[in-house]
Amino acid sequence: MDLLFRQRRRCSQQTLRSEDVMRKTCFLVLTAVCAFYFQNVCARDVKSFQKGEQLFAIHIKPLLTAKCLACHGQNPNEIEGGLDMRSREGLLKGGDTFEKDVLIPGDGQHSLLYITTTRTEEGFEMPPKEADRLSKEQQQWIRDWIDTGAPWPNDERVHDIQAALADGEQVVVSKALSAEWQNRRYDSEKLWAYRPIRKHSIPPKVHPIDWFINQKSNSPDCQQLLLLMHMYFYAEYVLV
Repeated sequence: MDLLFRQRRRCSQQTLRSEDVMRKTCFLVLTAVCAFYFQNVCARDVKSFQKGEQLFAIHIKPLLTAKCLACHGQNPNEIEGGLDMRSREGLLKGGDTFEKDVLIPGDGQHSLLYITTTRTEEGFEMPPKEADRLSKEQQQWIRDWIDTGAPWPNDERVHDIQAALADGEQVVVSKALSAEWQNRRYDSEKLWAYRPIRKHSIPPKVHPIDWFINQKSNSPDCQQLLLLMHMYFYAEYVLV
């Protein structure tokens, strides 16, 4: 009787081990299949983003939000010059002065949306403040976007493009006043306050302050600033 019980117990244990191996094998296979599937789906999605859509999602939409909408859309009841820049339709309609010449899809060079940013149209330099003028690269983004037909993908597609291609990182923050501000991205190097604390091995006979400063700045252009920082920290260190 005891022998029969041990045999049944051994058989049961072997069955459990076999089932466990089978479950693990199935899990690994399923994981590999899912990984392969999502990798290919993501690759296809990235390839499906047209150049103009990428320009709009990564550069143009944030640029319009930061430089234009304060006067041309943030307050629908106070649209400067009658030019509503909240949508493609608004740009195609134009404003009180240039009307349909503001945005000419496929012809960035002659679109006033681009020309005014180059500050060559006297009296219509945009943005108006010199301090807000666009860089050459930003001007070229606008021209190139218009040359591709000035596509204006919906918010969901913009989000997908930014998630796949945009630089920087998003940080979970409290509710912002707008979706653009809520979903803004930050330079990874500037998010040091969000990183876990790391212990560094400082070489012997090197002052910790000197070592940390040198990790960030070895450029000759920073020597004067470094000198001032050295003076400040050394004074603080000695006085304390």
